Amino acid sequence: MYLTMAQKANKLLLKYNIVNFPINIDIIEYIIENEGLEIEFTSSIKKAVIIDNTIYMNKPDNMSDYRSFVIHEYGHYTYQCGNIEYLSNKNKYEMKAQAFAAYFLMPIGVFEKHLELNQNDYELSHDFGVTLELIKFRKDLTKALIDSGEYNLLVYSLYFNKNDVDNIIDYENIYLYPDNPYEECYL
Repeated sequence: MYLTMAQKANKLLLKYNIVNFPINIDIIEYIIENEGLEIEFTSSIKKAVIIDNTIYMNKPDNMSDYRSFVIHEYGHYTYQCGNIEYLSNKNKYEMKAQAFAAYFLMPIGVFEKHLELNQNDYELSHDFGVTLELIKFRKDLTKALIDSGEYNLLVYSLYFNKNDVDNIIDYENIYLYPDNPYEECYL
């Protein structure tokens, strides 16, 4: 369920007034840099490592992987103090970073509205610009939130209120938001 990660992801979304999905890569890179990190690509690393405020990573094959990996690593850096390679409970921290990425790239309320439209995993992956793996993980998070009774408490208090969620999704898959600083995003 990772409620703290949901809260932290939503705090960052609010800080940068992000209301369009998928989140543009340029915006993600701006956030990373503005939060004090740099991104460097190297072929000598399989996945990613954070050293001295720099995320070193192998260049992903596509934007969905890139979007997911960078935000995942940012989750490690910001909320777990950097590199976890030598920690004994590494999987716990990987799951937290993955939850942060899932909640940031597919916010509570917005993601569930897409589920109500009966979109399949491929459509969700396209609409949010993330991997199928992250879609499946986010669905598990939603189920856990609903089963625990936390979803209804969170959906209107974290990122959007009820009226905002209804204004964000046009049922022809066009994101609209009245005070949006960015252009409309046609999916």
